[in-house]
Order: sequence, then structure tokens, then C-alpha cells
Amino acid sequence: MSSRHKIRVIVLQILYEWDFNRHFNIKDGNDCDELLKLGQSLLSNGSQDESDTSAGINFLRDLISGVFHHIKLLDDYIYKHATTGENEEIALMDMNILRLGVYELLKKENPPRVILNEAINLANTFGGKQSGKLVNGILASIHTKEALDVKV
Repeated sequence: MSSRHKIRVIVLQILYEWDFNRHFNIKDGNDCDELLKLGQSLLSNGSQDESDTSAGINFLRDLISGVFHHIKLLDDYIYKHATTGENEEIALMDMNILRLGVYELLKKENPPRVILNEAINLANTFGGKQSGKLVNGILASIHTKEALDVKV
């Protein structure tokens, strides 16, 4: 498992737990700080190499704080591209995978194909039977139909 994949898994688990417990209190920056501490702790505990940990923590911070601070924008993209009727039916895990994927598409630091493949793998591992197809459909639609020139 690549270190970036491992970090995405940690971030996904943190966001899922946060979302599940209804901790999406956008007004309170302390929530983001707590999530970052938890993520750093989880990442540091599983790493042998200090240099990997440093680079990994920066990537982890970017993903957690990026999703946290841009959640409304990310959700708007997702709901715009979900087919009619799916908006209420997107499972929490799938929604958080989509948020990570859309955030990474907006960042433009990795090729879109890599981002889509990673999101589909996460969906197939952690989501339901149709999660991979759902994530692929929505992220591919966002990638091909949106200019994605928003700075995050």
C-alpha cells in the first residue's frame, strides 16, 4: 500500500467518523484542529520512517483541512452531478470518498486518472456494492463537464 493511499484511508476514516457523529460544525475551527491531531497521531503510529511521516503529515493536513474548509463547495459539485434521486441516497462513506476526490481534482496536483482510480479503489474497499460505479460516474462527470478553475 502506497503511503498516499494509506493517508487517504486514514483521512477517509476520520471524515466518516466525524460525519457519522454529526460533527460538521463549519463555524468552529477547533473541529478541524482535533481532526488534524487525530490524523497525525494515526499516521505517526504506523510509520517507521520519519521523512515519510513529515511528507505524509503535510499531505494529511492538506486533505483534512481542504475538505473541512471547502465542504459546501465540494458538496455542491457532487449534488450537481449526482443523477436525480441520488442526492438523498448517497451513503456517508461514498459522500466522503467523493469529497476527497473532488478536492483533489480541484487541487490539480495529481493526474485526474490517478485521482479517479484512487477514489474508485476506496469505494470498492469501504463502500457498498455499487459504490465504485457511483463514485466513478460522479467524479468522471465533474472532471469532464466542469472547468474546475476554482482555487482551493
